[in-house]
Amino acid sequence: MLDLAGIVGDSIVDGPGIRTTVFCQGCPHRCEGCHNPETWDFGCGTPTQEEQILQIVQSNPLCRGVTFSGGEPFAQAEGFTRLAKLLGEKLNLPVVHLDNLWWTGEWENVSREEFDARLETVLEGEKWIIDGNFSRTMPLRLQHCDTIVYLDYTKWQCLWGMTQRVIANYGKTRPDMGGNCPERFDSEFIKFIWNFNKNNRNMNYTWIAQAKHAKAIVLKNRKEARDFLERI
Repeated sequence: MLDLAGIVGDSIVDGPGIRTTVFCQGCPHRCEGCHNPETWDFGCGTPTQEEQILQIVQSNPLCRGVTFSGGEPFAQAEGFTRLAKLLGEKLNLPVVHLDNLWWTGEWENVSREEFDARLETVLEGEKWIIDGNFSRTMPLRLQHCDTIVYLDYTKWQCLWGMTQRVIANYGKTRPDMGGNCPERFDSEFIKFIWNFNKNNRNMNYTWIAQAKHAKAIVLKNRKEARDFLERI
């Protein structure tokens, strides 16, 4: 269930072609000069099932895509993740979460060999969106992709996002996870986030630079990510 400020079914200003734009209700940023200040307050929008939005999108044969706007879609990340998966299924663009390939059972992971085999099966597909880190597999993924979206956030931004995600989903398994992995605070994962840029950032940029066949998009913060989502 999403809390929405509105839906525009035939927008021509929120990305290429005719699009459906979904405006979420609620934004903690309250940026100066915001075009939609009426979407700032939380809890005063229209509760809408993800399936209802899907029906609206499918009802327009001229629709070329969907734009999430706001408000702040990341404030309702779980619902918008589910909506993205529904749209991916119906629009024939599968969304694959690497955490879903890696985790199984009660916070147990598959072997590297099995994970790599699962990933290679995904990469054999004609088209897909893959979400996740797993830097070890980045060279393999980059060989097969045509577009790279790299979220180069500071460790503080990542820790804040992780904290919000845990609080929102505590004790529940997120839809982008595999197995039965209830959300929790994990000291090892916090340490991983703290050291991620120091240990991985330079190598990731090297790999991205080597993938000359792919279009690379680097987003430095959540505002840039929101602007990017509004443009596609």
